[in-house]
Amino acid sequence: MIVDNNILNKALKAAETEYLSLKQFIEQEGHPNEFVSRTIQDRLKQLEIEISNLNKFLE
Repeated sequence: MIVDNNILNKALKAAETEYLSLKQFIEQEGHPNEFVSRTIQDRLKQLEIEISNLNKFLE
């Protein structure tokens, strides 16, 4: 399967941007409630995995 590195780079940038935005939200707003906190933490874990996988693919 041929993969366009340009697309992978855009996906990586999007994931990194979302990750940083969520981190910044937590720093600024704290943890509004348990559900929101758990949801954000789960998404951060998913993004860490996605970013790691994209970086491996781009190597």
